[in-house]
Amino acid sequence: MVTKRDIHLQADSKPLNNIPAGTSKSTTDWFASDIVPIDLQEDEVGRIRIWVSIDTTDIVKYTTDGGTSFKAVNSGVALAVNSEFAFDVRVTSTSLFNIQFNTVTANVECFVDQVNKE
Repeated sequence: MVTKRDIHLQADSKPLNNIPAGTSKSTTDWFASDIVPIDLQEDEVGRIRIWVSIDTTDIVKYTTDGGTSFKAVNSGVALAVNSEFAFDVRVTSTSLFNIQFNTVTANVECFVDQVNKE
């Protein structure tokens, strides 16, 4: 049986972190500690794939600099209720990755994988 997690994984992906289900707090980091890319040399660029499922319309933001600045996925348009989304984010060896939700959102599932080097 294929699971939701299998759909977004690629053969060369590496799971970095996941929280299978939970409730987000407004503008609070989803992961307890920032995710650091693995196997990237100093001058290499890679991609992290965010897979998220939410039961509330919400805007999802990510940071690659440890929380100094955030960028919204989906061009800042709120993700649709009861939907699943996958987004790729460019990262370097020094990236500190985390995500936030704009509102309190229940029944969140979130997986993050490093997909590959560019």
